[in-house]
Amino acid sequence: MSSKDRDRIAQWKEEERRAQAERYKRIVADMEALAPERDRWVEEFFERIQTRGWSFHAGMRRRIPRDQIPKRPDRPWRVVW
Repeated sequence: MSSKDRDRIAQWKEEERRAQAERYKRIVADMEALAPERDRWVEEFFERIQTRGWSFHAGMRRRIPRDQIPKRPDRPWRVVW
């Protein structure tokens, strides 16, 4: 492989890295904008599994008691890279 090819490959990799970093920043911004709505979705889900329950086998449902509902951590939601 020639040094020109190596340089082209290194340049392409750097361009891809930058493009991915920009996409990640946009995704994080979108996820942060959704935070209030997402919190509501989570609360609605917890309410639903406590009242209606969830289907664990065929038509069988199990309700989850309030003391088994996980507590939300004291940190913001994270976007995993």
